[in-house]
Amino acid sequence: MGQTVVQHGVYYDQPYCKVAPNHDRPRLPVTHWSAHDLRRTTRTLLATPGCPNEIAEAVLGHVQPGIIGIYNRHTYDRERREWLTKLSHRLEEIEEPVVFLGWSPHQMNLDIKMQYLTGGDNVFGPDYGAAKVYTVLSTSFSGTCPNASKLLAQLRFTPDMESEIMAQIMAKKDATDSAKAYLRSRHDFLSSWLSGVTTIDGKEALPAVKRSLGL
Repeated sequence: MGQTVVQHGVYYDQPYCKVAPNHDRPRLPVTHWSAHDLRRTTRTLLATPGCPNEIAEAVLGHVQPGIIGIYNRHTYDRERREWLTKLSHRLEEIEEPVVFLGWSPHQMNLDIKMQYLTGGDNVFGPDYGAAKVYTVLSTSFSGTCPNASKLLAQLRFTPDMESEIMAQIMAKKDATDSAKAYLRSRHDFLSSWLSGVTTIDGKEALPAVKRSLGL
């Protein structure tokens, strides 16, 4: 049976959505609640201390309606970070825990003291909805460019790493500079990335990369 979210309730006698009423969706084993309510909680908590409407909507990823959305192309990255930080401080002042929808990688994991709850595998997927991102290459790439192929095969990015770099980019800092700054401060994993990788003249890549980063 489908379901739809109406205001703050989940009603199992109605379709999940009008566009695809017969589409099966996994749902939590509770009634009168939906994972979408977590977005509503965040939106309300932002509005209470006076967060401007356009910034709160940008936090949720909503596009401004009508002609406003057509002419205003500002992404509110700095403002979103500021208000999420304010929300973090407010949540820390609340004695009782507040449940809201969070995900990683994202800068919210740095700004807010968060603990991910278990029990949502049926909705978000196993292991908290974890996903893997793979590098896709042509079948001939490893034979044509074995050195570059080895580097790509050894690259590993963690959610924490991506969250930290993402926070810098969201603060309008240059992406390349942000990545280099991270590598300078967290360079232990360079050894595993560059193991067996060489420079264009056949020398070990690790010392060359460290020199380039000023290490």
